[in-house]
Amino acid sequence: MKKIMKFSTIVLAVLFAFNSSFAANNPIINFDNTKTLTISLNDWAKEDVTITLKDYAGEILHWEKLNKGTNIERKYNLKNLPLGYYEVQVEGTNKIVVHSIKLDLNQVISNPLMDKIIFKPAFSFSKNAIELNHLALGKKVQVSVYDEQGVFFTKAYAEQASINTRFDITQLPKGKYSISFSTDDQYITQTFTK
Repeated sequence: MKKIMKFSTIVLAVLFAFNSSFAANNPIINFDNTKTLTISLNDWAKEDVTITLKDYAGEILHWEKLNKGTNIERKYNLKNLPLGYYEVQVEGTNKIVVHSIKLDLNQVISNPLMDKIIFKPAFSFSKNAIELNHLALGKKVQVSVYDEQGVFFTKAYAEQASINTRFDITQLPKGKYSISFSTDDQYITQTFTK
């Protein structure tokens, strides 16, 4: 019994520490009894941020871009939305924080265990190379470089914690190119000129 109590205490302490760490570095969402959603940006107010509300089917119901230095707190009235499941996404420079919520008859219910963080890739371009850094966390990742005529190369990654690689582009002729980055929950393209 003592071992179970000790283990339970440790698990609760770890969950509390994780939750506190998540809250300190990421936007926090709260609700009141009038179905008002409040998003506190915390440190994210120092960068450009987009806030997106999607329904269960993925349709965007609201999208707002907040420029760096914007008010640290935003409020949204959800009481006219149909009952059901929704997703609140707060996207910054390096990551997207996703909160899953449920609109019930009299309240909004949040499930912090369903919240997730999607890390965005970081690209660095030079005359002869593209550097990619990404916290993949075991997800399947595909990277492709192409121009208007077609794909020059594609590289796939699987089951890697992080991707830190350099693509040699010395053999590519001068011109405009795109690089695409895709996982199961994001698709990003960037253009560059060689």
